[in-house]
Amino acid sequence: MNVSDLVNFHTSSWVFDHAKQRYQNPGVILKAEPPIQQHTPRYQVFWSDGKITWEHGCYLRPATKEEQKENG
Repeated sequence: MNVSDLVNFHTSSWVFDHAKQRYQNPGVILKAEPPIQQHTPRYQVFWSDGKITWEHGCYLRPATKEEQKENG
């Protein structure tokens, strides 16, 4: 993923179900940090509701055209 990519927060783990509600998909990647010591890269994301957060890449996926239509 790169700066300016449109992404959605995603996780299939039930542990993060509460986190899914804190993100208004889609978001735009503002900054990217490379992986450190085999960890996943991190991205700064500007979400549709105006929030800006840092997220590990494993919780982001590219937004599909269908999802973009669903989210307005």
